[in-house]
Amino acid sequence: GFEISSIYFGGGTPGLFSEEYRPILKKMLSNIGRPIEVTLEANPNDITPEKLDSWREMGINRISLGLQSFQSEGLAYLTRDHDSSQSIKAIELLQDRDWTYSFDLIYGWYGQDLEKWLLDLRYIEQIRPDHVSMYNLSYEANTPLLKSKLRKNIPDQPDLDFELYSQACDFMNSLGYIHYELASWAKTESDLAQHNSAYWRDCFFVGVGPGAYGWFPKSFDISGSCFNSIDTQRYHYTKNINQYSQESQKPNEIFWEQADLRAKITDKIGCSLRTRSGVDILSLSTTLSKSFETSPIIMHGIENGGVFWDSKDRLVFSELEWFRENSWVSEVLDSFGINFSDLTEK
Repeated sequence: GFEISSIYFGGGTPGLFSEEYRPILKKMLSNIGRPIEVTLEANPNDITPEKLDSWREMGINRISLGLQSFQSEGLAYLTRDHDSSQSIKAIELLQDRDWTYSFDLIYGWYGQDLEKWLLDLRYIEQIRPDHVSMYNLSYEANTPLLKSKLRKNIPDQPDLDFELYSQACDFMNSLGYIHYELASWAKTESDLAQHNSAYWRDCFFVGVGPGAYGWFPKSFDISGSCFNSIDTQRYHYTKNINQYSQESQKPNEIFWEQADLRAKITDKIGCSLRTRSGVDILSLSTTLSKSFETSPIIMHGIENGGVFWDSKDRLVFSELEWFRENSWVSEVLDSFGINFSDLTEK
């Protein structure tokens, strides 16, 4: 059967509606019957002593704090409604009450440079959080950020983005943090985010709520808690809150996505490639029924130290190469003798 390893309340501002989770959590945790990681996303201005006490009492044991920047310029560009003083106050409350917590930072916003990014990184040195996530800013479709970017004709800056990422890697290494995934750093092994780690290990996850996504087997023909993603499929619920609410008294309709084989394989390779564990070449070879012949570019990476084999037939990439995930996915496919045009559902 299935074993639940973590629960995550995310997708916007769940900290505003946390009391609504009480009966859900009570039911889930009583059925699970053992300690697991239970994370709640919150904004700095959501954090109060009363809320922290209430969250802990209902079973939440980890907070993911959406800081994004300590710089007023960055917060304004990212349209955040808190300031750095509120962020510091929230962190102090979490630390005073001995909470396990993470916070996120965003790099690549327009106007940011290496000097401004260093100011954000130095806060990590002062605070020493359990966990930090650092994301390269992406402009999603139909969002105010993308509309603003297009309206102001803001250019892409891939070279600077890589420099900012490289600076973060060097800085976090100097502090002794564990860089276990492209955007994830932990103070110790016990501080790794269990929920996020499940994504990179290709475990299934169940999404519930308007707009929620899940990754689940339709056949239930699996063994263990993780399985081959080729045999799984993404699904989602309607993003229309009113429609979802109207269906609350009956099973909500699940929309199964018709992802082609190309998407499944590239996602599987990409998710593992961007982690310290690397790509399980032996498993992929079995899945694809193809042998792996190292491509010239991967061989060049091995010679230069950016790529290496470990003792378990896994191809592992250095942390700087994680940033070039898309290019390396193509090279792994090429080493199996597969072209993107070949990857269509049979």
